[in-house]
Amino acid sequence: MPYLPNSNFLFIHIPKNGGKYVEDRLFMSDNPGNNENQTNRSFLSNVAKYILNRYSKKSKLFLRGMIDYSLVGQHLTLSEICILNLIDNLHSKNIICICRNPYSRIISLFCHHVKPEKWNITELEHFCKYWPYHKPTSIKHNILAHKRTQYAFIDNYFLDNQKVDIYKLEDLDIDLIANKYKLHRIPETAIIPKNKLNPLNNRSYSENCKKQNLSLTPIAVKYVRDYYGIDFERFQYFTTYDQ
Repeated sequence: MPYLPNSNFLFIHIPKNGGKYVEDRLFMSDNPGNNENQTNRSFLSNVAKYILNRYSKKSKLFLRGMIDYSLVGQHLTLSEICILNLIDNLHSKNIICICRNPYSRIISLFCHHVKPEKWNITELEHFCKYWPYHKPTSIKHNILAHKRTQYAFIDNYFLDNQKVDIYKLEDLDIDLIANKYKLHRIPETAIIPKNKLNPLNNRSYSENCKKQNLSLTPIAVKYVRDYYGIDFERFQYFTTYDQ
């Protein structure tokens, strides 16, 4: 839950939408601009795993979800933040999120959750058909977060008319540089220059995924359009698939 109290700035981190890059640029990460950040960012998750290993397998299924919420706090929706009362006066905060074309996002999700040896068109089509609908038997919050639609992260059932500024991953740097810092009163000195950061989407699996030249089949396009229809509509993406 990336939050800057001094500027009342809250970033809703939707999985696979370039969130780490935004956190780095706005000094919301432990070691922005450093490869070590990925390890440090996962420190609490590692602590959680250590705790889990001390419990029975059955207990893990439920304990992991509790730890995800209370200790790690990654990929929370606005509704979760509100109902858990994690931030006071949420309605007064400057809130942004990054959205992404559902077609490119499903490929990123595929590469994140599927082993590289299975990166092929057939497996991708199977993933698009079944993975979003398949609910794990445990309450592993991180997995559930990856299955949610993007709109579910900002659809707040508890605060009417909650304003959220939405920026597209495809135009991320242009939007951030042009509007974000002044609008949200983030000091210019608190911005890390882009040339001191690792490139957007620089993680190895993302690069390897691109090299596979994966694309969606017509039937996979239909699956994505059906499941993520609200994302196409609310974030104004064309449903026509352009590779």
